[in-house]
Amino acid sequence: MVRKCVIKVVTNCLLNILADNHILQGGNFAGLPGGSTDVLIKMLDAIIHQYKHGSSDDQKL
Repeated sequence: MVRKCVIKVVTNCLLNILADNHILQGGNFAGLPGGSTDVLIKMLDAIIHQYKHGSSDDQKL
């Protein structure tokens, strides 16, 4: 139980440092305070939709 509490405190401190100093960039920010996977999921959904419903000439690999 003590180990779990210590890990939680250290993790929270580390997350705050990473968020305050903008250390993680791009898609690596989702686990930080104020971060979200919402934007990344919507981007991926749009890419999949475009691939499935785009023109067959330039969309197929």
